[in-house]
Amino acid sequence: DNKNFGNARAEYRMRQNQIGSDKTYTTQLEFDAALKRLDAQAMARLLETSLKVTDADNIQNLKSPAVNFFPEITGPPRKLIHQAAADFPRTTNFISKYLQLRSLAETRTAQGKNYTDFSLRAHINLDALADDYPQLKKFFKDLRNLFIWQLYLANNKGHNIFSFIINTQTEEIYLGFKTRGGKLLPWKSDGSPVFNEAFTLTGTTDQKFYMAFNLFVNVYGLKINTGNIGAYLRYQANNEKMSFFAKLTKMPEGKISGALFGVLPTWLIDMSIPSDLQTLMNKFSQTAFNANNGEGSRAEIAWRKRGGQATLHASASTEFLDNRFIRIGMKIWVRRFRPNEKVQEDLRIFFGRFTRAILDDLATM
Repeated sequence: DNKNFGNARAEYRMRQNQIGSDKTYTTQLEFDAALKRLDAQAMARLLETSLKVTDADNIQNLKSPAVNFFPEITGPPRKLIHQAAADFPRTTNFISKYLQLRSLAETRTAQGKNYTDFSLRAHINLDALADDYPQLKKFFKDLRNLFIWQLYLANNKGHNIFSFIINTQTEEIYLGFKTRGGKLLPWKSDGSPVFNEAFTLTGTTDQKFYMAFNLFVNVYGLKINTGNIGAYLRYQANNEKMSFFAKLTKMPEGKISGALFGVLPTWLIDMSIPSDLQTLMNKFSQTAFNANNGEGSRAEIAWRKRGGQATLHASASTEFLDNRFIRIGMKIWVRRFRPNEKVQEDLRIFFGRFTRAILDDLATM
């Protein structure tokens, strides 16, 4: 029910299909959570207000009490740390224990206008994790040098809006965007902002974007690169709903190279299976691209009102091919990515405490 903030349900469905000689599985996931009064426009205003706080002309006017969180950040951006601690004290305190910031934001000027270049680079503090979540620390150490995941968002004119990167080779998380006056500010390939294309998430709106992401994995010397996978992203908002809908629109051919354990080249592995690894991977990818009888893989996250109460709804649907690549992938998942039961318990405790900190801060607001 929606009576209590945070009440949630999840539903997972799978259907087996036979397409010629190929066996595929259509999968769907749905998730709902009660958000009470945190409805679509409230969420949009919260995001917009957060951007206004980081506005270049506003940072100098912030006067929140000084805190000791993230001492590595100096200069004007420290005021953002103080403000975050004032608005979200429990959440900021929790995050500061386990993350070290290498950069946060810089105020800049272009065409006579001030704007904020938000460029957050964070590093996980493994020593702090070891004290509270020892199994989680071991898990993150095992992920070193394993993968790089990159996500980029652009508007319909090809100008960048948002960047997010997880790089286990540099052990760094990166989040980047530009903002002015509570609006997101697109920028050109040379980094210069495009002020006349700035946009906000509030009010009644219907906007379309392009999203690109890629994944590079290095498993025991075997290197897998998906290339830049493209997706269409639509953002809609009104008084009753705020939603992000994404659908795959581009699936390039992936590449596999290197040598397993630095010894077995890919061609030698190919000799032991009915096909070659790269063909298997690309056939698997194309099945996901053409999922659901050609409708494609899709996902949506939305804030909705039901009976005067707000709910968060998330759903995703795809189709995957049952071939040797998925079996190889599952073995990689089990041996390198999948957390064991002790790590899962640490993860449950960690995210439980993190979520409670956010909910308590929102309840106070």
